Amino acid sequence: MALQVSKVVSSPLCRQKSLQKVENQTVDSKSKPQKSTVITRLLTAGGLLGAFLLAAAAKDEPFPENLSLAGISKSIEDENLTKKETEISVESFAHLLREIKSFDKRQKYLQNILSELNPQLISNNGLLKEPTALDLFNKKYNYSLECMGVKKIEDKPYRFIFINNFMNSNIEPIRLSLSTDDVLNTKTREDVFELLEKKLIEHKEKMKNQFSVWNSSYEFDFPKGGQTVCMMALALSNLSGMESDLVRELEIYNKYYEMPIAALSIDEAHRPEVEKLLKTKGFESLPKFTKATSESILENFEKVLKKAIDEKKSEVVFHYMAHGGKTGKISSSDGHILPREIAKVISKEYKGKPICEQVDITIFAGSCYSGKQLDGIKKYFEKRNNIPVKNLRIITESKYTTASASLTPERASLVSDLMTDKSGPVDYYLSWYREYLQHLKTKEVELKSPVGTYLHAIRFADLMTHYDTSNKQNPIGFHYQNNPKENKTTKKYFTDSRQIANDEETSGRKNLVVETNEILRT
Repeated sequence: MALQVSKVVSSPLCRQKSLQKVENQTVDSKSKPQKSTVITRLLTAGGLLGAFLLAAAAKDEPFPENLSLAGISKSIEDENLTKKETEISVESFAHLLREIKSFDKRQKYLQNILSELNPQLISNNGLLKEPTALDLFNKKYNYSLECMGVKKIEDKPYRFIFINNFMNSNIEPIRLSLSTDDVLNTKTREDVFELLEKKLIEHKEKMKNQFSVWNSSYEFDFPKGGQTVCMMALALSNLSGMESDLVRELEIYNKYYEMPIAALSIDEAHRPEVEKLLKTKGFESLPKFTKATSESILENFEKVLKKAIDEKKSEVVFHYMAHGGKTGKISSSDGHILPREIAKVISKEYKGKPICEQVDITIFAGSCYSGKQLDGIKKYFEKRNNIPVKNLRIITESKYTTASASLTPERASLVSDLMTDKSGPVDYYLSWYREYLQHLKTKEVELKSPVGTYLHAIRFADLMTHYDTSNKQNPIGFHYQNNPKENKTTKKYFTDSRQIANDEETSGRKNLVVETNEILRT
């Protein structure tokens, strides 16, 4: 399903007229401006403390004694804001947010604080008779933008993280960030509305290549009901958190998508922790672990593919986590695997046809430099364009860069109840996405397609990873089909900042898709 990208008004005059139109009422130019004074914004130390106390009450726990409000109360008294003065200590603010164990309670906590900081942005309990700037912004763009996180980056001011919660008609992934300075310095509702539009313009400019790809017509999800089978591999790595990443992804595949877990190739060094985590998640009937050597991984993958064909399954998912090299090598317990070796397995003849002609295959490459692994598999098939390929999708954790493995709930833009240790950002946000959708399900929210699909999940993870790694890491999603008999090839990136010139079906080998913007980053 195509995601609709809205046009953003950039002229201040147009924004003013747009705000008036959305509000559907006339603003009297002679009336007093809705300036948020010290009194109306309740930003004395006591006023802000009240917001924190409300949050603590919602949490049903004692309020921490080490709350520091001196900086922000001083800056309000002076009405002269500086970055240093508007900071609140991490221990008192972000930490408390991350101690709250509920989406509803965290959102109430943030709503209380922001309504105290600037009621023109968010109104608490409907105290404002008129719609807030955020209400009008969501109405204009058909978003359901909501503050769902707070982020502190080194010595910079706090940033309030707003995301589209997918509960309106426009469900494209959106992430806007407002600093404490942004929130405190916008005096009127028009100021706030203009600020939100400015942030949206900046966001869509920064992510313009992703939006260009996301806005193309494309649908993708894994078949449920046991029609998709999964193999996972975890090779030797000294990165903490990989065991929990593997178990969380396995849980998504098995419990959400109802995938039988056909094989688990786990390095011996990781087995005790993986077994412990699987036990806590209630997994019982899983296949016996096999070695994570190069030979064992490739042999197991081939067996899983052949068995899926025998059992007339629709799709096979192969998800591996390992170290990756700049040349595309994938680490195993006893050496490495080359991308072309994976390509050879899926193109082997079985029952008179190539395996990849008989079953859909998705490969999730969870490693550094996994974009090079994608390229290696893709080039293998491009050079052998006589091999029929039904549907081959390759999703990578990064492009041509290292993949972070040190994201923690303290450093993430959004808080997860399930994540307590270090994680890769892509795995973190894929898990957060499912956790959030489960929360919506308990509230009996009807989700609009493609929300809930794996396509939408990976695009959301792409967006959040882009920001939480300062654009150092972006997932890639690539789809390849080949029908030599009809002389048709399809290549399509379904999430990535790299585009291809023509990602639709092409007729004739001389007109194969030309790819652009493939710049090696090291």
